[in-house]
Amino acid sequence: MLPVYEKNPLPSCTVLNLTETFKTQAKTTRTSKVKERLVEAADNFPYGLAMLNSNWEVIYANSVMENMVDLPLSKYYRKKLWDLFSVDDYNNFFQHCLRAMETQETVEFQGALHKKGVMMDLTIVPSEQGITIIAKDITWYMDQFERLRKSENRFSIITNHIKEACWVCSPETGELVFLSDSFTQIYGVDKEIILNDPPRLFDLIDKEYLDQVKEAALIMTQKEHQVEFTITTPDGESKWIRMKGFPAEDDGKQYVVGIDEEITKIKEMTLLEEKSRQLSTITQMAAGVAHEIKNPLTAIKGFLQIGAVNPDLRDSYHDIILDEVNRIESIVQDFMMLSKPKSSVQLEYVNLDAIISYVSRLLDPDISNKEVMIHYTCDSRLNGFYCEPKRLKQILINLVSNAMDALDEDGEVQIEAVLQNDELIISVIDNGHGLSEQELTKLGEPFYTTKEKGTGLGIMVTKKMIDDLDGRLNYQSSKNEGTCVTVRLPFRT
Repeated sequence: MLPVYEKNPLPSCTVLNLTETFKTQAKTTRTSKVKERLVEAADNFPYGLAMLNSNWEVIYANSVMENMVDLPLSKYYRKKLWDLFSVDDYNNFFQHCLRAMETQETVEFQGALHKKGVMMDLTIVPSEQGITIIAKDITWYMDQFERLRKSENRFSIITNHIKEACWVCSPETGELVFLSDSFTQIYGVDKEIILNDPPRLFDLIDKEYLDQVKEAALIMTQKEHQVEFTITTPDGESKWIRMKGFPAEDDGKQYVVGIDEEITKIKEMTLLEEKSRQLSTITQMAAGVAHEIKNPLTAIKGFLQIGAVNPDLRDSYHDIILDEVNRIESIVQDFMMLSKPKSSVQLEYVNLDAIISYVSRLLDPDISNKEVMIHYTCDSRLNGFYCEPKRLKQILINLVSNAMDALDEDGEVQIEAVLQNDELIISVIDNGHGLSEQELTKLGEPFYTTKEKGTGLGIMVTKKMIDDLDGRLNYQSSKNEGTCVTVRLPFRT
């Protein structure tokens, strides 16, 4: 049952209270076409629309408004508004309507229908004849906003309680949409400063990594990517950072989502492990060099002692002593090659056919003695390219020589050169006795060798020279089925 008031429940000093004493008389006039069009437009207006005269009587309401308030207002024309809705329940609404009529200014606010739980965006438009109420149902939007707020709260709880700094940015505007609290601890700068001025982040990144980070940021807009770099905090502390990011889309908008992790301790541990490995390798190699040099030195010393006692025998031991000295020289040269810095690489324009021809002529005596065959095939697209000829020659000499050592008489060595994806791929293939899986895993270890008089430094030297040329070395072999050694070098033209 709707409440019925015998008197105006509004304050007695208001304009509306005074205007209620005037009686309105219905005027019957012929509705013009313009009025008909206005009524039709109001009936089809997408929002709730209602009109009150200056006596707070309902004189019009469209169907949208009736559905929103769940009341057939057309049956209550000329009824006071407070006869339909309790002033106590909707005091805020009545106050806004009152203010609009007293000030003759449009009032906008939000209100709720307690009975239906509907949230409305309300606009009160006053005139001398009364007020027009425009209502828009915003319940769905408010629900979505509340869900979003709760989701953001949950997200903040997670991101603000992990050590990594989480961030979301817009690649179109460069704006940081979100930045977790962990950022302040990692970078030593209040996150609000970076949120307000994102480019200030670049001031923290050390210059030698700045271009690399900017390039990585562009890649992250297309695919998942990560980059490692160093920063210097405002307090002067140096830190290693690993940044991971990937593209994401939300409601048709593109974003980049990422995580920044401090990896200073990880880097320090890796550096210590690397130094430990280097020290272990150096110790192992020093012991190996000492052992390898000790054997020929012992032989030289022994033959010199024999020659001192028996001068007539000196000449007969001359060749043996010279061989041992050459062996010592070879070991020292290999050892020095391993310590040669990469910065000494001098690129020149070279022709692969000419280098292969040089290697063949150099090894021709060994080829003739062992009666082996060497075949060479080259990709027709291979012309001249930039490389260091000395290192390339030595690489091929070492690989072909090793292949020949693995052959019995009448064996064959195949040298193949192809161009693939801007890489020069050189393969040295032999049909010798091959290597077992265990032997393959040990290749490259200091002083490990399958040769009777080898030192094991040859493969290390070869790999070092290939690394200096920004290349890669790969072995494939099976016992009694031969070996294929592949060298991949950048094809610079």
